[in-house]
Amino acid sequence: MEILHDQLLAAFNADTSLRPRDVMVMVPDINVYAPHIQAVFGRYQAGRKRHIPFTISDQGQRNHEPVLIALETLMSLPRSRFAVSEILSLLEVPGIRDRFEIAEEDIPLARRWVEGANIRWGLHGAHRASLELPAGLQRNTWQSGLRSMLLGYGMGDDEPWAGVQPYGEIGGLQAGLAGRLGEFVYRLESLWQTLQESRAPQQWETLFSAMLEQFFHKVEGHDLLLLNRFRRQLEQWLDDTLAAGLTQQPLPLNIVKDVLLDGLDEGGLNQRFLAGKVNFATLMPMRAIPFRKVCLLGMNDGDYPRSRPPVDFDLMAQDYRPGDRSRREDDRYLFLEAMLSAREQLYISWVGRSIRDDSPRPPSVLVGQLQDHLNSLWTLPGQPDEPITDALTTCHPLQPFSRDYFPQARHSGSLFTYEHEWRGAHDNEATEQQEQPQQKALPFQQPEEPITLNDLAGFLKKPVDTFYQRRLQVRFDDVEDDDTDNENFDLNGLDRWRLDTELIEQGLLKAANEDDLHERLESTLDRMARRGDLGMGITEHKLRSDLSGRLPDLFQRYQSALAEWPEALSEPLPFEYRLSNPTGSVEVLDLINNLRRNHEGQLCRLVIAGSSLLSGSGYSKKLRYANLMRDWVIHLAGQLTAQPFETLILGKEEGRKVRFAPLPKETAAKHLDAILARWMDASTRLYRCTVRPVLPGFTASTKARSFSVITNARSAMPNRLTPPPWSGTPVICEAPSKVPKRSCKVVNSKPCCTGCMCLYGKPSRKNPPPVRLRASYDGYHRNDKPEP
Repeated sequence: MEILHDQLLAAFNADTSLRPRDVMVMVPDINVYAPHIQAVFGRYQAGRKRHIPFTISDQGQRNHEPVLIALETLMSLPRSRFAVSEILSLLEVPGIRDRFEIAEEDIPLARRWVEGANIRWGLHGAHRASLELPAGLQRNTWQSGLRSMLLGYGMGDDEPWAGVQPYGEIGGLQAGLAGRLGEFVYRLESLWQTLQESRAPQQWETLFSAMLEQFFHKVEGHDLLLLNRFRRQLEQWLDDTLAAGLTQQPLPLNIVKDVLLDGLDEGGLNQRFLAGKVNFATLMPMRAIPFRKVCLLGMNDGDYPRSRPPVDFDLMAQDYRPGDRSRREDDRYLFLEAMLSAREQLYISWVGRSIRDDSPRPPSVLVGQLQDHLNSLWTLPGQPDEPITDALTTCHPLQPFSRDYFPQARHSGSLFTYEHEWRGAHDNEATEQQEQPQQKALPFQQPEEPITLNDLAGFLKKPVDTFYQRRLQVRFDDVEDDDTDNENFDLNGLDRWRLDTELIEQGLLKAANEDDLHERLESTLDRMARRGDLGMGITEHKLRSDLSGRLPDLFQRYQSALAEWPEALSEPLPFEYRLSNPTGSVEVLDLINNLRRNHEGQLCRLVIAGSSLLSGSGYSKKLRYANLMRDWVIHLAGQLTAQPFETLILGKEEGRKVRFAPLPKETAAKHLDAILARWMDASTRLYRCTVRPVLPGFTASTKARSFSVITNARSAMPNRLTPPPWSGTPVICEAPSKVPKRSCKVVNSKPCCTGCMCLYGKPSRKNPPPVRLRASYDGYHRNDKPEP
């Protein structure tokens, strides 16, 4: 569609006599292309140079008018799964929202409550049983979720009652929203039950009129016109059934619904077809009117000729005879009509490359036959062996900002685009390097309150967020694309982390022995199951095993660590630190907990990793340094207190533990000062870099063997915040301290010293390094065996 927009602009620019009304664009299905047409051609308002007036014909209102979509959803409830997205989308219609006194700003809160109560689909167990599913599947339904909400409002986040786990987020002045949401679902359930039976035409008219009164209120404007059209269509249908003698004839819902909604779906010649603009329409009869320029889009293999599966009662499709209508032959005839309608130019477009692997894709069989016909009749002058269709076909790249549209030297065959905004993405690097030193940093603003160690750890993970959050007060929310319409069959990373943390806090840390651990784990898993976190049936059994399978080994290692460090400090260790430099000053204030003491009086911070410490599988497992970042910052801070300590991190993986040995106070202060200095700089300007941590005094242990990682006593990580003139995948090279300089195994013959931080990758001056933290563990230098 963007290519078409550029081609039409070029045609209007080349021929001043060409007008928008002289252009016809036809596609296989206008309802599929309508959003893309609006997105591309509707970007520019009238009066702008790149504005092209257009109109869309043959688009059924049933597919894009929210009120009609809501009507169809309500009338289709007997076959509905009552999925969360489907039901909450009804509240996006103002008329339905006003009927139940739900404000537009309440919808995000209602959505959050619905997701928190683990409502996925289905009214209740009986509704799921009506869909030929086993009886008793109550979890993740609207009934179970609303019961949890209302019970949570009355009891808070307390023990279960009558097998219902309370959802404690409901409370305060906004609690009334839960009641109004429950009333909305109750009305839907009543309508679902009412629509189950066949009825006489007069009874259907009464039922649908009552449905409009129960679900729509204060409808005005265009929505009111559509509802009035539905009422008139209903009255006309009732008169037709009475005239046909069907007064007492019971009619099923699916027939009545299709007749009423099809009558609302405007199409054919009722819409403005020749309106003096560029016409977008579906390839259908009565569209083959002569135009100076005819464009055919979507001529892909499998999309055109269109395939229409026959309905069950179509007996002619099972016994085809000469003279019977063929939809594919109709499309072939429409294609020929469109060719004859083009008076000056015929423009045909199709997807020629796969979006996944860039493999060639053939066009429609009709386009292929046209190409063969042209190649058999015409040749290029002086090139008899060259197919003429190669000269007539132009291959465009996938993205509109491709460099192919902005060549250094333009010639007659160059690709072009009128979207000049993309040229800024291809400015040469020399210009960027000249401009970058001219960019001045903003003056440093001292925080109103002391920062915490979590703030520093967050800065190391996502440096760019510090600038946006601290200076611009901008927070970017992650786009959630989770499937909220189906119960859990597996856990994503965030859900697994949340459930693992709950099992560790409620079971492992509180258990006195293995029997107590088993009881606490079962009780916690039962609570998760009642909330709907674990799915049902076999899925629940599998997730229970996955979540609790690694905890017995972790419990044994935790108990061994408790035996080594038996005494727990009753009070957290306070930490206060201030850094002043020419940029400004910043104060860190926090409490360090989870400290324990052994018989010799030494301290250790004992923690259980909340996230997995390893990524990958088999021998390719890598240590996730990002998951150790917070504990490393706390460890550095602990070395500056009156009671330095070591840090022991127990991983969830079998036998995995990580130890941070005590550091000299000067070394820890040097590292922490460097981090604070860079944190101050990050609040004044935007870093375009990749941050790589170096963990001093780090030891990773497994059952098989133990490795020591020794790094140079320098603040390597903060110094690497300067944007390098290359991009690649930076990897920390870890090796024994006595290994001489050799070629790093991740770098092509690039010298690399011991304990260094390799930021050298494959040179690329076109794409700068991404602004995000990337950490990985790639083992030791090639041919170097680690010291035990």
